[in-house]
Amino acid sequence: MRALFTALLLVINTLALSNMNIYNDKAQVFEEKNLASNSIDNLPQTIIEKTFIIYAPKIDTYSFIKGQTLTLYDFWKSYKNKTVHYNNKNVILRYIHQPYALIELPNKKLQSVELKEILFPPYKGSFSNLPNHILLPKDFKGKVAYSYMLRGIHWKSLYTLLLHTKKAALKGRFEISNDTQTTFTLNSIKLIAGTQNSSMPLEVSYYKRKSPSKAMPMSDANIKAAPLQDYYSYTYNKKTTLPAKTKSFITFLDTKIDIDKKYTALLSNPKYFTQESKTSPQVGIRFKAPLELPYGHIIFLDENNLYLGDTTIPNTQKNVEVALNMGKDFFSVIQQRLIEREHDKRSFRAIMEYTLTNRSKQKRKYELQIPLQEAKKATIVTSEKYSYKNADTVLLTVFVSAGKEKRFRVTYEQRK
Repeated sequence: MRALFTALLLVINTLALSNMNIYNDKAQVFEEKNLASNSIDNLPQTIIEKTFIIYAPKIDTYSFIKGQTLTLYDFWKSYKNKTVHYNNKNVILRYIHQPYALIELPNKKLQSVELKEILFPPYKGSFSNLPNHILLPKDFKGKVAYSYMLRGIHWKSLYTLLLHTKKAALKGRFEISNDTQTTFTLNSIKLIAGTQNSSMPLEVSYYKRKSPSKAMPMSDANIKAAPLQDYYSYTYNKKTTLPAKTKSFITFLDTKIDIDKKYTALLSNPKYFTQESKTSPQVGIRFKAPLELPYGHIIFLDENNLYLGDTTIPNTQKNVEVALNMGKDFFSVIQQRLIEREHDKRSFRAIMEYTLTNRSKQKRKYELQIPLQEAKKATIVTSEKYSYKNADTVLLTVFVSAGKEKRFRVTYEQRK
């Protein structure tokens, strides 16, 4: 979902609609307007220094620094008798009288041109005193375009996955935080998906929490995703407002998906195991991305909206499989206990007892991953189905009925 930010309202007033890109920890504003005077007034107070760039007709870009009072016109006057680039030639600027300049061509002839026709090198100008405004050349009027970066505006993606047996409800929304004193009126919003800012911690909900902020529904017709180097940009093509000191939410995903759940537990090596152990298995969730998903936090909920865990989704293309680890499953417990062990220089023999408790309302399939050095060389005796995940891991597959407990033993025997 890409977004060109449009409309910016400055600390006190709202200006003409502009474009804005929002990154994870800042925003870039693009403004274009017709000037009635030679100043741009009431700029936001959170502009990042050296990021204000003005694009005047046929003039190169000019970056500005806060805290000085130099104007563009002052700077241009300083170029008298200096070499400048004009019409693909190096010429000498002999005389300046805004808006005209007298230049000396390489053949020594003089020529009068409009000052704005001269291509100056990058220029560092300045802000004047508060309220922030930029001073342009004297008598400069007409259309001007400019851009700058702002602190205090960021976004992140939040997901919830409401789990059922085979289906799940996947919801996604953008949280856009405007921590500035400025309210922005936007034609569209462009969100650049990258690695989320770690300074914006997730507020973990143990119960599904209703947001006090009004969510803005987003239809497929209003949303477009486009590749942007290694990431995607997400554009919301609809007029909206980001109030000052407020979090705004835009819903971009609300759909049912097919899921595959797998319960796994990595157990201790029985070779070194000496006491009873209890563990809760990890729950692996797999599904195909229904559309391009930006990096974000996902919270897992059960049918009663109870919190089951959380993790993150990477930037993912449409129809690519998403594999997530939900964390600890509160409804399953596995116990491992050593019954017997014999160990000498020539052989190793151990008998382990496993107890699986399924407290949920559905039959579950568990995969127990048991590290065992050179597992394929061992003799394994058990009533359950087993295979090898790799050369050093035994994989036991066990089914446990809803609300039931299953206990079984495994004998490992191996010659050295």
